[in-house]
Amino acid sequence: MPSNNNSEFSNSPAGMNAGAWEKRSINYGATLRSVLFQGMPDRANEHFHLSHLSFIWRCLPDRPTAMKILDAGCGYGRISLPLGQKFPQAQICGMDISPNYLKIYRQNTGRDAFIGTVEAIPPQIGTFDYIIVVTVLMYLPENKLKEAFSCLMAHLHPDGKIILIEPDRSGILFQTGCGLTKLLRKDGNINTGGRCLSSPEIAAAVSSAGGSITRQERIPATTFFFGPIYLLTKTLPDKWTRPFFRGLRALDNLLRNTRLPTLWSFYLIEKNKAQPN
Repeated sequence: MPSNNNSEFSNSPAGMNAGAWEKRSINYGATLRSVLFQGMPDRANEHFHLSHLSFIWRCLPDRPTAMKILDAGCGYGRISLPLGQKFPQAQICGMDISPNYLKIYRQNTGRDAFIGTVEAIPPQIGTFDYIIVVTVLMYLPENKLKEAFSCLMAHLHPDGKIILIEPDRSGILFQTGCGLTKLLRKDGNINTGGRCLSSPEIAAAVSSAGGSITRQERIPATTFFFGPIYLLTKTLPDKWTRPFFRGLRALDNLLRNTRLPTLWSFYLIEKNKAQPN
């Protein structure tokens, strides 16, 4: 299994601040390990990355349009790079708390980016058709969740949408080897990542901020096979793991609307429409 202090999730906040992300950006640069599982082989992280992109593509228009998109917690441009390739007419902007990530982001994407947090987006940035938030809220204290959604809603066009991907509590046992990694550590800490969120917690915060979840999806197959993913990508050549990942993606697609356990939950969020007088 991945190193206990290198994975992305935890049951409690870890206080990941700008300094910690700055160090992470310097150590790992523009690689998937920089923003996903540091202890996972690259082929495994590529599978997780593609599962994120797959949901994002389902939420965006089928045809390229001149939409305005904010990539909140943009890192080195993991999402913005393929986003810009798929939608070359889109106006994409990045936001992160790490100056070094922003430097790498600008170099990688050729797009603008600014320092900011999801609970305190600078007002002058304006509004967006889509705000993409991938594994960002997991690092906020619990009492900042409503504030973050209120801020995100304030920067949405009236018909805008938030595409949200966050770790889900239902998948933590699979991510930790059914608790085995926790038992093996004397200090009881799983890792240095953020916290897992629950669907009711997200729904309550969205509702209190004046929004609604219009779509929610999961990746149960990838979750159930989290341990084998690590072992197979660690020991087998790429030609053997490619069919395995194709099968997982197919199963996830079949099961994405179920309530089965999941490493990440995927949400599409809209503002509530004002009722006519």
